[in-house]
Amino acid sequence: MRRNAIPLLIALLSGPGAGLAQADPTPMSLQRFAAPYPAHCLSAKQGEDPVKYSPLAALDGDEQTGWWLCPAAEKSDGYSIEFQFAAPVSLDAIRIVLDPPADETEAEAPAAKRKGAAPAKHGRPTRLEFALYDSTLSKRIPVLTRVLLPAEGRSAHELALASPLKWNPKLIDDEDFGTARRTRNLGEFLPAPLTIDRMSFIVRSVAPGDAPVRFQEIGFRLGGQPVPVAGLDEAREKHRAFVTRGLKHIFDGRWLRHDKRALHFETGGALWSVDAAAFDAGNADKKKKRAGTWALDGGRLMVTPGGSRAAKAVGYFLDDAPRRVVLDDAPFAGEYRVVSRAPGGPADAAPAPPPSLGSEPGAEPPPLLE
Repeated sequence: MRRNAIPLLIALLSGPGAGLAQADPTPMSLQRFAAPYPAHCLSAKQGEDPVKYSPLAALDGDEQTGWWLCPAAEKSDGYSIEFQFAAPVSLDAIRIVLDPPADETEAEAPAAKRKGAAPAKHGRPTRLEFALYDSTLSKRIPVLTRVLLPAEGRSAHELALASPLKWNPKLIDDEDFGTARRTRNLGEFLPAPLTIDRMSFIVRSVAPGDAPVRFQEIGFRLGGQPVPVAGLDEAREKHRAFVTRGLKHIFDGRWLRHDKRALHFETGGALWSVDAAAFDAGNADKKKKRAGTWALDGGRLMVTPGGSRAAKAVGYFLDDAPRRVVLDDAPFAGEYRVVSRAPGGPADAAPAPPPSLGSEPGAEPPPLLE
Protein backbone atom coordinates (compact mmCIF):
# COMPACT_ATOMS: atom_id res chain seq x y z
CA MET A 1 0.00 0.00 0.00
CA ARG A 2 1.33 3.43 -0.86
CA ARG A 3 2.40 5.59 2.10
CA ASN A 4 -0.14 8.35 1.40
CA ALA A 5 -2.98 5.81 1.15
CA ILE A 6 -2.93 5.04 4.90
CA PRO A 7 -3.91 8.55 6.10
CA LEU A 8 -6.57 8.66 3.39
CA LEU A 9 -8.04 5.33 4.57
CA ILE A 10 -8.07 6.52 8.21
CA ALA A 11 -9.83 9.74 7.16
CA LEU A 12 -12.48 7.80 5.27
CA LEU A 13 -13.13 5.48 8.23
CA SER A 14 -13.23 8.18 10.90
CA GLY A 15 -14.63 11.20 9.07
CA PRO A 16 -18.12 12.70 9.36
CA GLY A 17 -19.58 10.43 6.71
CA ALA A 18 -17.88 7.27 7.88
CA GLY A 19 -19.97 4.14 8.28
CA LEU A 20 -23.65 3.55 7.80
CA ALA A 21 -24.44 4.05 11.50
CA GLN A 22 -23.12 7.61 11.41
CA ALA A 23 -25.16 8.65 8.39
CA ASP A 24 -28.20 10.82 8.99
CA PRO A 25 -31.16 8.57 9.85
CA THR A 26 -33.85 8.26 7.21
CA PRO A 27 -36.89 10.37 8.22
CA MET A 28 -40.04 8.46 9.07
CA SER A 29 -43.37 9.47 7.58
CA LEU A 30 -46.52 9.19 9.70
CA GLN A 31 -49.38 7.56 7.77
CA ARG A 32 -52.02 7.45 10.49
CA PHE A 33 -52.52 7.62 14.22
CA ALA A 34 -55.54 6.42 16.13
CA ALA A 35 -56.77 5.55 19.61
CA PRO A 36 -59.46 2.90 20.26
CA TYR A 37 -61.04 5.01 23.04
CA PRO A 38 -61.42 7.89 23.25
CA ALA A 39 -60.93 8.08 19.50
CA HIS A 40 -62.12 11.68 19.20
CA CYS A 41 -60.47 13.21 22.25
CA LEU A 42 -56.81 13.15 21.33
CA SER A 43 -55.69 15.96 23.62
CA ALA A 44 -56.61 18.25 26.47
CA LYS A 45 -57.85 21.66 25.33
CA GLN A 46 -58.79 20.13 21.97
CA GLY A 47 -61.83 22.40 21.86
CA GLU A 48 -59.55 25.44 21.78
CA ASP A 49 -57.17 24.05 19.18
CA PRO A 50 -57.30 20.48 17.81
CA VAL A 51 -53.66 20.34 16.75
CA LYS A 52 -51.67 22.52 19.16
CA TYR A 53 -51.58 19.93 21.95
CA SER A 54 -52.22 16.82 19.83
CA PRO A 55 -49.93 13.73 19.73
CA LEU A 56 -48.27 15.29 16.68
CA ALA A 57 -46.76 17.92 18.97
CA ALA A 58 -44.73 15.20 20.71
CA LEU A 59 -43.25 13.97 17.42
CA ASP A 60 -41.83 17.26 16.12
CA GLY A 61 -38.47 17.06 17.94
CA ASP A 62 -39.17 20.28 19.87
CA GLU A 63 -39.34 19.81 23.64
CA GLN A 64 -41.08 23.18 24.03
CA THR A 65 -44.17 21.73 22.33
CA GLY A 66 -46.00 18.72 23.66
CA TRP A 67 -48.98 16.41 23.70
CA TRP A 68 -51.46 17.10 26.51
CA LEU A 69 -53.28 13.88 27.30
CA CYS A 70 -57.08 14.00 27.10
CA PRO A 71 -58.62 13.87 30.63
CA ALA A 72 -60.78 10.90 29.62
CA ALA A 73 -57.66 9.09 28.40
CA GLU A 74 -55.96 9.64 31.77
CA LYS A 75 -58.87 7.92 33.51
CA SER A 76 -59.14 4.99 31.10
CA ASP A 77 -57.56 1.65 31.95
CA GLY A 78 -54.61 1.32 29.61
CA TYR A 79 -55.13 4.14 27.13
CA SER A 80 -53.34 3.37 23.89
CA ILE A 81 -52.59 5.21 20.68
CA GLU A 82 -51.18 3.64 17.56
CA PHE A 83 -48.71 5.29 15.20
CA GLN A 84 -48.42 3.74 11.75
CA PHE A 85 -45.63 4.76 9.39
CA ALA A 86 -45.73 4.93 5.60
CA ALA A 87 -42.53 2.87 5.30
CA PRO A 88 -40.36 0.79 7.65
CA VAL A 89 -38.00 2.77 9.86
CA SER A 90 -34.85 1.70 11.73
CA LEU A 91 -34.18 2.70 15.33
CA ASP A 92 -32.22 1.62 18.39
CA ALA A 93 -33.79 3.80 21.11
CA ILE A 94 -36.95 5.69 22.05
CA ARG A 95 -36.69 8.96 23.99
CA ILE A 96 -39.56 10.14 26.17
CA VAL A 97 -39.63 13.62 27.73
CA LEU A 98 -42.45 14.05 30.21
CA ASP A 99 -42.27 17.32 32.08
CA PRO A 100 -43.43 20.69 30.75
CA PRO A 101 -40.74 23.28 30.05
CA ALA A 102 -39.71 25.62 32.83
CA ASP A 103 -41.62 28.57 31.37
CA GLU A 104 -45.23 27.39 31.87
CA THR A 105 -47.59 28.68 29.21
CA GLU A 106 -49.86 31.57 30.10
CA ALA A 107 -52.79 29.56 28.80
CA GLU A 108 -52.51 27.09 31.66
CA ALA A 109 -53.15 29.12 34.81
CA PRO A 110 -52.56 32.84 34.29
CA ALA A 111 -54.62 33.93 37.32
CA ALA A 112 -52.67 31.66 39.66
CA LYS A 113 -49.38 32.96 38.31
CA ARG A 114 -50.39 36.58 38.79
CA LYS A 115 -51.04 35.80 42.46
CA GLY A 116 -47.71 34.06 42.81
CA ALA A 117 -49.28 30.65 43.40
CA ALA A 118 -47.35 27.45 42.91
CA PRO A 119 -47.48 26.07 39.36
CA ALA A 120 -50.10 23.45 38.64
CA LYS A 121 -49.07 19.88 39.41
CA HIS A 122 -49.24 17.77 36.29
CA GLY A 123 -50.44 14.22 36.20
CA ARG A 124 -47.54 11.79 35.78
CA PRO A 125 -47.51 8.47 33.93
CA THR A 126 -46.21 5.70 36.19
CA ARG A 127 -46.14 2.87 33.64
CA LEU A 128 -45.71 3.13 29.88
CA GLU A 129 -45.69 0.22 27.46
CA PHE A 130 -44.49 0.01 23.88
CA ALA A 131 -45.59 -2.57 21.30
CA LEU A 132 -43.35 -2.47 18.22
CA TYR A 133 -44.51 -4.09 14.97
CA ASP A 134 -42.89 -5.24 11.76
CA SER A 135 -45.81 -6.17 9.50
CA THR A 136 -43.54 -8.07 7.11
CA LEU A 137 -43.16 -10.61 9.93
CA SER A 138 -46.49 -10.35 11.77
CA LYS A 139 -49.45 -8.09 11.11
CA ARG A 140 -51.18 -8.67 14.45
CA ILE A 141 -48.53 -9.37 17.09
CA PRO A 142 -45.65 -7.00 17.96
CA VAL A 143 -42.18 -8.35 17.35
CA LEU A 144 -40.98 -6.63 20.53
CA THR A 145 -42.59 -5.17 23.67
CA ARG A 146 -40.99 -2.94 26.26
CA VAL A 147 -42.05 -1.35 29.58
CA LEU A 148 -40.91 2.01 30.97
CA LEU A 149 -41.49 3.00 34.61
CA PRO A 150 -40.76 6.74 34.62
CA ALA A 151 -38.89 7.85 37.73
CA GLU A 152 -40.59 10.61 39.69
CA GLY A 153 -38.81 13.92 39.39
CA ARG A 154 -36.98 12.89 36.23
CA SER A 155 -37.97 14.43 32.92
CA ALA A 156 -36.14 12.59 30.13
CA HIS A 157 -36.08 8.82 29.75
CA GLU A 158 -34.41 6.79 27.02
CA LEU A 159 -35.50 3.25 26.27
CA ALA A 160 -32.60 1.36 24.68
CA LEU A 161 -33.41 -1.10 21.89
CA ALA A 162 -29.87 -2.28 21.38
CA SER A 163 -28.94 -5.73 20.10
CA PRO A 164 -29.36 -8.52 21.13
CA LEU A 165 -33.16 -8.34 21.26
CA LYS A 166 -35.30 -11.41 21.90
CA TRP A 167 -38.47 -11.97 19.90
CA ASN A 168 -41.81 -11.37 21.63
CA PRO A 169 -42.79 -14.85 22.97
CA LYS A 170 -46.41 -14.30 21.88
CA LEU A 171 -45.30 -14.56 18.24
CA ILE A 172 -45.55 -18.32 18.67
CA ASP A 173 -49.32 -17.87 18.22
CA ASP A 174 -48.85 -16.46 14.70
CA GLU A 175 -48.20 -19.16 12.10
CA ASP A 176 -47.45 -16.53 9.46
CA PHE A 177 -44.57 -15.28 11.62
CA GLY A 178 -42.99 -18.73 11.69
CA THR A 179 -43.15 -18.95 7.91
CA ALA A 180 -41.73 -15.43 7.44
CA ARG A 181 -38.95 -16.06 9.92
CA ARG A 182 -37.86 -19.28 8.21
CA THR A 183 -38.07 -17.71 4.73
CA ARG A 184 -35.75 -14.91 5.82
CA ASN A 185 -33.46 -17.27 7.73
CA LEU A 186 -33.76 -15.27 10.95
CA GLY A 187 -32.33 -16.68 14.14
CA GLU A 188 -32.87 -16.33 17.88
CA PHE A 189 -32.59 -12.53 17.96
CA LEU A 190 -34.21 -9.69 16.05
CA PRO A 191 -32.09 -8.19 13.28
CA ALA A 192 -30.25 -5.04 14.33
CA PRO A 193 -31.00 -2.22 14.15
CA LEU A 194 -34.67 -2.83 14.88
CA THR A 195 -37.00 -2.12 11.95
CA ILE A 196 -40.67 -1.27 12.59
CA ASP A 197 -43.61 0.15 10.65
CA ARG A 198 -46.08 0.52 13.53
CA MET A 199 -46.00 1.30 17.25
CA SER A 200 -48.64 1.17 19.96
CA PHE A 201 -47.93 3.55 22.84
CA ILE A 202 -49.82 2.53 25.97
CA VAL A 203 -50.32 4.67 29.07
CA ARG A 204 -50.98 1.87 31.52
CA SER A 205 -51.25 3.93 34.72
CA VAL A 206 -51.16 7.57 35.81
CA ALA A 207 -50.58 9.40 39.09
CA PRO A 208 -53.25 12.11 38.73
CA GLY A 209 -52.61 15.82 39.12
CA ASP A 210 -54.56 19.04 38.66
CA ALA A 211 -53.16 19.63 35.16
CA PRO A 212 -52.87 17.29 32.16
CA VAL A 213 -50.20 14.65 31.69
CA ARG A 214 -47.75 16.03 29.16
CA PHE A 215 -45.47 14.24 26.76
CA GLN A 216 -43.07 16.89 25.51
CA GLU A 217 -41.34 14.42 23.20
CA ILE A 218 -41.80 10.91 21.89
CA GLY A 219 -38.64 10.65 19.85
CA PHE A 220 -36.91 7.89 17.93
CA ARG A 221 -33.11 7.47 17.84
CA LEU A 222 -30.62 5.67 15.63
CA GLY A 223 -26.90 5.70 16.36
CA GLY A 224 -27.38 8.48 18.89
CA GLN A 225 -29.12 10.74 16.39
CA PRO A 226 -32.80 11.68 16.25
CA VAL A 227 -34.93 10.11 13.53
CA PRO A 228 -37.02 13.03 12.21
CA VAL A 229 -40.73 12.63 11.46
CA ALA A 230 -41.65 14.04 8.05
CA GLY A 231 -45.01 15.35 6.85
CA LEU A 232 -46.27 16.71 10.18
CA ASP A 233 -47.82 19.82 8.63
CA GLU A 234 -49.95 17.68 6.33
CA ALA A 235 -50.82 15.39 9.24
CA ARG A 236 -52.00 18.38 11.30
CA GLU A 237 -54.35 19.52 8.56
CA LYS A 238 -55.73 16.01 8.11
CA HIS A 239 -56.29 15.76 11.85
CA ARG A 240 -58.06 19.12 11.93
CA ALA A 241 -60.32 17.94 9.09
CA PHE A 242 -61.00 14.68 10.96
CA VAL A 243 -62.11 16.57 14.08
CA THR A 244 -64.32 18.85 11.97
CA ARG A 245 -66.04 15.82 10.40
CA GLY A 246 -66.76 14.39 13.83
CA LEU A 247 -68.23 17.67 15.08
CA LYS A 248 -70.39 18.08 11.97
CA HIS A 249 -71.64 14.51 12.28
CA ILE A 250 -72.75 15.01 15.89
CA PHE A 251 -74.10 18.58 15.82
CA ASP A 252 -75.23 19.60 12.35
CA GLY A 253 -79.03 19.54 12.30
CA ARG A 254 -79.26 17.61 15.59
CA TRP A 255 -81.22 18.00 18.76
CA LEU A 256 -79.31 17.52 22.03
CA ARG A 257 -81.36 16.93 25.16
CA HIS A 258 -80.21 17.94 28.64
CA ASP A 259 -82.13 17.39 31.90
CA LYS A 260 -83.25 21.03 31.82
CA ARG A 261 -83.18 21.99 28.16
CA ALA A 262 -82.89 20.79 24.59
CA LEU A 263 -80.69 22.49 22.01
CA HIS A 264 -81.20 22.45 18.27
CA PHE A 265 -78.05 23.01 16.20
CA GLU A 266 -79.93 23.95 13.08
CA THR A 267 -78.25 23.47 9.72
CA GLY A 268 -77.33 26.97 8.58
CA GLY A 269 -76.06 28.19 11.94
CA ALA A 270 -79.06 29.06 14.10
CA LEU A 271 -79.00 27.71 17.67
CA TRP A 272 -82.32 27.15 19.42
CA SER A 273 -83.18 26.24 23.01
CA VAL A 274 -86.36 24.88 24.55
CA ASP A 275 -87.34 23.71 28.01
CA ALA A 276 -86.90 19.92 28.38
CA ALA A 277 -90.55 19.41 29.40
CA ALA A 278 -91.82 21.28 26.33
CA PHE A 279 -89.44 19.28 24.14
CA ASP A 280 -90.67 15.96 25.55
CA ALA A 281 -94.30 17.05 25.11
CA GLY A 282 -93.74 17.63 21.40
CA ASN A 283 -93.95 21.43 21.62
CA ALA A 284 -90.38 22.15 20.60
CA ASP A 285 -91.25 24.11 17.45
CA LYS A 286 -93.75 26.31 19.31
CA LYS A 287 -91.74 26.89 22.47
CA LYS A 288 -88.15 27.07 21.22
CA LYS A 289 -86.29 30.36 21.50
CA ARG A 290 -83.32 31.67 19.57
CA ALA A 291 -80.25 30.99 21.76
CA GLY A 292 -77.59 32.33 19.43
CA THR A 293 -75.58 30.92 16.55
CA TRP A 294 -73.08 28.11 16.05
CA ALA A 295 -70.39 27.29 13.51
CA LEU A 296 -67.43 25.01 12.92
CA ASP A 297 -64.12 26.76 12.48
CA GLY A 298 -60.82 24.92 12.00
CA GLY A 299 -61.90 21.94 14.07
CA ARG A 300 -63.52 24.07 16.78
CA LEU A 301 -67.14 24.28 17.86
CA MET A 302 -67.85 28.02 18.00
CA VAL A 303 -70.96 29.29 19.77
CA THR A 304 -72.19 32.88 19.94
CA PRO A 305 -74.81 33.08 22.69
CA GLY A 306 -77.84 35.30 22.11
CA GLY A 307 -77.13 38.92 22.95
CA SER A 308 -73.38 38.49 22.48
CA ARG A 309 -71.23 39.55 19.58
CA ALA A 310 -68.30 37.35 20.54
CA ALA A 311 -68.07 33.74 19.45
CA LYS A 312 -66.28 31.40 21.82
CA ALA A 313 -64.76 27.93 21.39
CA VAL A 314 -66.70 25.37 23.39
CA GLY A 315 -64.99 22.36 24.90
CA TYR A 316 -66.64 19.02 24.24
CA PHE A 317 -66.45 15.25 24.61
CA LEU A 318 -68.09 13.24 21.83
CA ASP A 319 -66.92 9.65 22.11
CA ASP A 320 -69.92 8.38 24.05
CA ALA A 321 -72.41 9.73 21.49
CA PRO A 322 -75.32 9.37 21.07
CA ARG A 323 -76.09 8.56 24.70
CA ARG A 324 -73.71 11.19 26.09
CA VAL A 325 -72.21 14.35 24.64
CA VAL A 326 -70.54 16.77 27.03
CA LEU A 327 -70.33 20.53 26.50
CA ASP A 328 -67.86 22.13 28.88
CA ASP A 329 -68.52 25.84 28.70
CA ALA A 330 -71.30 28.21 29.75
CA PRO A 331 -74.04 29.00 29.02
CA PHE A 332 -74.85 25.51 27.72
CA ALA A 333 -72.46 23.38 29.80
CA GLY A 334 -73.67 19.93 30.73
CA GLU A 335 -74.29 16.38 29.56
CA TYR A 336 -76.64 15.83 26.61
CA ARG A 337 -78.17 12.95 24.71
CA VAL A 338 -78.33 13.21 20.92
CA VAL A 339 -81.80 12.53 19.52
CA SER A 340 -82.80 11.99 15.91
CA ARG A 341 -85.53 14.67 15.83
CA ALA A 342 -87.83 16.56 18.14
CA PRO A 343 -90.93 14.71 19.39
CA GLY A 344 -94.04 15.75 17.51
CA GLY A 345 -92.09 16.73 14.43
CA PRO A 346 -93.42 16.33 10.88
CA ALA A 347 -94.89 12.87 10.40
CA ASP A 348 -93.11 12.43 7.08
CA ALA A 349 -89.72 13.14 8.63
CA ALA A 350 -88.00 9.78 8.78
CA PRO A 351 -86.33 9.39 12.18
CA ALA A 352 -82.68 9.06 11.32
CA PRO A 353 -80.69 6.82 13.66
CA PRO A 354 -78.86 8.74 16.38
CA PRO A 355 -75.27 9.50 15.36
CA SER A 356 -72.42 7.50 16.80
CA LEU A 357 -68.67 7.94 16.72
CA GLY A 358 -67.85 4.35 17.50
CA SER A 359 -69.37 3.90 20.95
CA GLU A 360 -72.20 1.67 19.73
CA PRO A 361 -71.72 -2.06 18.94
CA GLY A 362 -70.65 -2.53 15.34
CA ALA A 363 -69.89 1.15 14.78
CA GLU A 364 -66.40 2.10 13.68
CA PRO A 365 -64.93 5.59 14.04
CA PRO A 366 -63.44 7.04 10.86
CA PRO A 367 -59.64 6.92 10.50
CA LEU A 368 -57.58 9.89 11.59
CA LEU A 369 -55.05 9.89 8.78
CA GLU A 370 -55.04 8.05 5.47
